[in-house]
Amino acid sequence: MFSKDYRPKGRDHHVAVVMFVQDVFSTKFSKDVLDSFDRARKLWHEFTYDNAELVSPTQAKNLVINAEVFVNKTKEILKM
Repeated sequence: MFSKDYRPKGRDHHVAVVMFVQDVFSTKFSKDVLDSFDRARKLWHEFTYDNAELVSPTQAKNLVINAEVFVNKTKEILKM
């Protein structure tokens, strides 16, 4: 991330990771997976800092499915 000039700013450091992945790897991941990655970050932030409601079972299932796609594709990119 640093080599491509992505730097975390303040307490919003998680958004830098999402922006990096969306900008640098947008051709490697579907828009649905990238959007899910950002949605998960926002849900985590709301739950952690704003005492938001729990994630619904449907949301959780979809986030897990997209996370698995994301991890598998990342392994492929890194040739693991």
